[in-house]
Amino acid sequence: MHHEGYVNITLFINKNAMSGAYMGNDQYLEGESPFGINPVTLTAVNDNTVATFRASINGTTVTSAKYYLDFSSTRSVVWSTDCQRSAFTGFGSGPCSTAPVNAKMHYDSSEQQSLYQTFTDESFGGFTVSGDIYLTLICFGTDTNCRYSQVYSGTKITADAWLYQESAEAGILGMGVESPFWNSFINPGTLSAIYSINLSNKQINFGTADDNDYQTLDSLALTSLANYTYSLTTFQFGIVYTDNGTPQSQYFEKLDNWYPVQFATNFFGIGLPPALYDQMTPLLADITNNEIECMPDNYNYCQIQQSCANVTADFANMNDFAFKFEFVSNSNSNYLRVPLSAFMADGSAYNTCLFYVQKLGAADNL
Repeated sequence: MHHEGYVNITLFINKNAMSGAYMGNDQYLEGESPFGINPVTLTAVNDNTVATFRASINGTTVTSAKYYLDFSSTRSVVWSTDCQRSAFTGFGSGPCSTAPVNAKMHYDSSEQQSLYQTFTDESFGGFTVSGDIYLTLICFGTDTNCRYSQVYSGTKITADAWLYQESAEAGILGMGVESPFWNSFINPGTLSAIYSINLSNKQINFGTADDNDYQTLDSLALTSLANYTYSLTTFQFGIVYTDNGTPQSQYFEKLDNWYPVQFATNFFGIGLPPALYDQMTPLLADITNNEIECMPDNYNYCQIQQSCANVTADFANMNDFAFKFEFVSNSNSNYLRVPLSAFMADGSAYNTCLFYVQKLGAADNL
């Protein structure tokens, strides 16, 4: 007859146990966590309008090619050696290496581990791409800073909205929340990841803020929406009148504020959805006496046929015009004002000042 009941056992540390084995009730002070992360600093390559960074990817034909980084995406796209692009205005169809895409077609999938998945018309930083998905190893700098990740191998590009006539380089690496690289820099003690992006110094820091110079300065503390964009209460364009550099008064024209803001390191200038762009271009015409010319939709700038130095000299207060952003989730009453001149640069053509104010697609964010 079987009787159900309890079993009593007694546990001891084996006499041959390793030295770290212990049984008892000693208590100790809380020590320092050994599970910290190792910060990594990436330095941008200094030969593009938009910052690029070198990385090595298994399957590419060029070691340490240049890539854009996208902190709003978890996905990475690379350009296949057989990539083709659609026809664009003024450009017939052809290889992705030709204008206006100018891609570096380095990814050879023939020896890579396929995930046996294809993708069609997916968006990557202004590009609309189709192709195949693979699993491969991506490394920044040294072999110790590597992660296995899916890569989307682009074999067809049908749209180029953000980098038209610029170089698409070898691809765009997704560094956003839940990407392999983001997850590897999450502190297990705080369950948070810290980054700092300082493109004026051509640097991005992973795992550390590098913010000693900013501790005493005003700031904005924002919480994103589920898609990692940031809602606005107010979006305006106008001028701050100054006296010897001291603000005295202001006038700002209200613009539509229902488009959330997306911060991107793989975009140069400010991109505006069509409705906002149509509100903005007459204001640019007003402050430049109608001398500004905004290019067709595929291009990413407006222009004036003189140098930027002459533009700021000829048009009074040009350096005082700015965009003003007030965010919904801000923890204080601070707002952000960005000078229009931050989006101005001399073009490659003689005596041309470019205003990088770009018309985005209808579904894009601000």
